[in-house]
Amino acid sequence: MEIVYVVCQNRNIMDTNSNPELFEFIDKLFLNIFSYLPQETVANFLVKYSNLLYWSYSPHKGDWTIYRPNHEEFKFEHVTHSIEFNAHPFFPENFYKGYLEILNTETDDGNQTQELKLNLFFRERSAALRAIELIDKGMLGLNCRKKEQTISRCLMVEYSSESKDIVNGISYKFCKDKIENCFRLLIYPDTLRIHFIK
Repeated sequence: MEIVYVVCQNRNIMDTNSNPELFEFIDKLFLNIFSYLPQETVANFLVKYSNLLYWSYSPHKGDWTIYRPNHEEFKFEHVTHSIEFNAHPFFPENFYKGYLEILNTETDDGNQTQELKLNLFFRERSAALRAIELIDKGMLGLNCRKKEQTISRCLMVEYSSESKDIVNGISYKFCKDKIENCFRLLIYPDTLRIHFIK
């Protein structure tokens, strides 16, 4: 399979439903996964546990068969893989640990990544709020719509756009983590993750 990259010099030619600045912002937030150039701290992890990088992707042959009445049921399981890190190029703030989590549907033939999450844990609320401010400033500068609500001291925010790119918004939750006794920021690279009651 050959991958062809097209660069548009004139923005008037570009698809009006594309937002390259938004894509770039979310890609940086998620360690350059979506541009296929992941940070070294997570590259091997992604190759091993995910189908998100094109060089680990093996296309399905697409052969159709009619199964016999006693055929073996299709078996799969949901598995979460995570990698821990203590630095992130997007966030200069001091968080004491972070996790990139991948939820896969895994079969004998391979895996399909269903969900990504970025977890950051802060000892100080002020540092977490500065990290949130970075996200908010970046997303609002990209003409995204913001929805927000707070339930039981948990701030839930969603940014969405009309972009037709692979990523067109983010969602995040921020609250005190009673188990870790710290402040946790959980970020998803998509929208419609939060049920707003307003």
